[in-house]
Amino acid sequence: MILRHLFTLVFVTIYFIFSSDASPDNSSLVWGPYRPNLYFGVRPRISKTLLTGLMWSRMENNETVEHDLRHTCEQNEGMNGYGWTAYDPRQGGLQNIHDAGNKLDFSTEFFKAPDGPHGGNWGVRVRGVPRSDAQLGLITNVIFYVGMEEMESSSSSNLECAKSEGQAVECQGAAHSLGDFKFHIQDPEDGKPSQMTSLTALLVPEEKIWQGKSVFTDYVKSNSDFDHVSTHDPQKGNMVFVQKVFQDSFEFDILFSSQSASQPITSTDLDKGVNIALDSFSSRFKTVYPPKWPYDQGSYANCSRALLSNLLGGLNFGHGKMKVDNSHAPEYEEKDLDFWKKVARAQERATPEMVGPFELFSLIPSRLFFPRGFLWDDGFHLLFWFALIDDDGWIAREQILGDEPRSKVPSAFQTQYPHHANPPALFLVVAAFLDRLGGKVPYNGAPSYYLSHPDAAKELFNGLYPLLKRQYSWSRNTQAGDLTSYSRPDFMSKEGYRWQGRTPQYTLASGLDNYPRANPPHPGELHIGALTWVSSMAGSLHQVSAYLDQKDDQEKHVQQARAIKHNFETALNDMHTLVCRKGYISLFPFLLGLLEPDHHHLNAVLTLINDEGGLWSKHGIRSLSKKDQFYGKDENYWRSPVWIPINYLIVERLLDLAQSHGPFQQRARDMYSTLRRNLVDTVYTSWRNTGFAWEQYNPDTGAGQRTQDFTGWTALAVKIMAFPNLETSRRSEPLINYSRSTLASQWAAWHEKFSA
Repeated sequence: MILRHLFTLVFVTIYFIFSSDASPDNSSLVWGPYRPNLYFGVRPRISKTLLTGLMWSRMENNETVEHDLRHTCEQNEGMNGYGWTAYDPRQGGLQNIHDAGNKLDFSTEFFKAPDGPHGGNWGVRVRGVPRSDAQLGLITNVIFYVGMEEMESSSSSNLECAKSEGQAVECQGAAHSLGDFKFHIQDPEDGKPSQMTSLTALLVPEEKIWQGKSVFTDYVKSNSDFDHVSTHDPQKGNMVFVQKVFQDSFEFDILFSSQSASQPITSTDLDKGVNIALDSFSSRFKTVYPPKWPYDQGSYANCSRALLSNLLGGLNFGHGKMKVDNSHAPEYEEKDLDFWKKVARAQERATPEMVGPFELFSLIPSRLFFPRGFLWDDGFHLLFWFALIDDDGWIAREQILGDEPRSKVPSAFQTQYPHHANPPALFLVVAAFLDRLGGKVPYNGAPSYYLSHPDAAKELFNGLYPLLKRQYSWSRNTQAGDLTSYSRPDFMSKEGYRWQGRTPQYTLASGLDNYPRANPPHPGELHIGALTWVSSMAGSLHQVSAYLDQKDDQEKHVQQARAIKHNFETALNDMHTLVCRKGYISLFPFLLGLLEPDHHHLNAVLTLINDEGGLWSKHGIRSLSKKDQFYGKDENYWRSPVWIPINYLIVERLLDLAQSHGPFQQRARDMYSTLRRNLVDTVYTSWRNTGFAWEQYNPDTGAGQRTQDFTGWTALAVKIMAFPNLETSRRSEPLINYSRSTLASQWAAWHEKFSA
């Protein structure tokens, strides 16, 4: 029961923007572009069934096709931006892709119509418009493929496809949990047809199904006449490629119809459905995340919609096995002075095993570089992760499920260790959910099943609470500091914590990978970040226990939270050394809301944040003080750049102070207004100039850097824009239209000019 309910608890920190309005049934979430590592790939949220993908390239010769063929999102393909400009996970939306390398503006208009027991129908309209620098007569090769996993051994389950009159292709098949279905790929009835349509069915090993591009290019190399195949004979296989060749602008439809739906989907249904989805998204966006002045109009509002859409378009369904080291080697207890050296040797001799299979429905940090679930990142969004908790309370921080996501991960980072943690940001989501259930925070999203059915919400938390307690207990046990060998007289029993898995270079478990710490690592060290995260967990559990009227647990969690707070506020004596690099880690008690509006350390914290020679920059708060000896050094990952998730937490805390009646209200108000403006302008300017959100931002120039298309965290700028304005000046920006109608009008102009 708990798993069924967890799969309806979508977008909690996204404030239930698309939660079910009738029941926990999620037929509207069966289908989706749940292969976000591709520019476009639809699959069901069901393991081992059906995969689809879309590829395209200029068509000059076979070598050009292979070199310029787009399939997986890549950073060095000359893209001038790509992503969903409007997307509702329950209905569909519009994605625009600006392919400068192939001189083509490409779009996918996706719509799904839930109907029947198998998720219903869906369709996608594929459009292409030559860019302004393209020569007349641009030839584009577009390939749509369908693959059936675990089907090659059963001929009765293969796809059977054939060309019909004109350039249309029809396919039919059946799959476990999907029943019978049909695909129909067709050109527009009143538009320009493709110059050629070819159809090829293959029987390939299951491990190749997800590798659509390599399967296709290998076949092209071995069949020189591939692009001239135009047979009308039925073809069978577990992988089918439909290749269409166009000159100049084009469009065509891909229609999937479930036999259990009341009727098949048509191009008219697709056209109407996309318009409904776009209107619905626009309406909900204005209700849930309306940007506040000065970001409530023009291109800032377009940026906000695009960031949210591309975040939601990054929903991923992962399934498969995960590599885990279950050796529980004694070296992993990290008790010796040179523990990291012994841990490394233990890891070298360990034999990780493939465990699972598991399933995870999650948002991803980046379609390009991180198309898989990260516990720390997704803690700002979803609760599906609790379905993965083991008997001890461990959740692997990185979910690399199956061969497809594993192909993107260096081998050194594939193995997960059951004693390694990650910041438990999911507990922030739990607290946010309870705030809305209790009416503490207003809710403006789509109608929510749980808000309108209190008994169902209570049932949900009755199932969730034991999992929360289990992970809390695991964190307190596995991340506990050694307070016996290295005692602290003022520290209360057991409430001291450190991140396991430290090396001189990295503390990956902390989430702030290479933030500078004491070196060499010491088994007696304690970490303020670990301590405050456990305190935050205790606070969230207190909320849940109060909601469920678990009085004994309420008192226990309060006492534990008080003990932890006492410990991070207690000065260490002369027997111990405090290593403090002024930066993000110094701020964690503030970031997680553990300092009251009149706290005696608050003035010092605000001064640290507002130091223009240290953390403060005109593009956001730096990860490390500019005065620190390690600032900008070595890998420079968490050693200077501006990161939006930490800045979001700072802005949120400053807003709390600005709306309180404490002694720092006006100071916080001024800092909040300036920091909000700096952050939004930084993200917006880089998005406007490059077409992307970025993993981090340069504190000196504001330029986006490292991984592009990074909305997993950077989309928090949407919430920052929606925070209340506390300024008094006014300004406005012109509207930039990236709507479906813009691309449609471009296509119409090309069609009118060149159809003759």
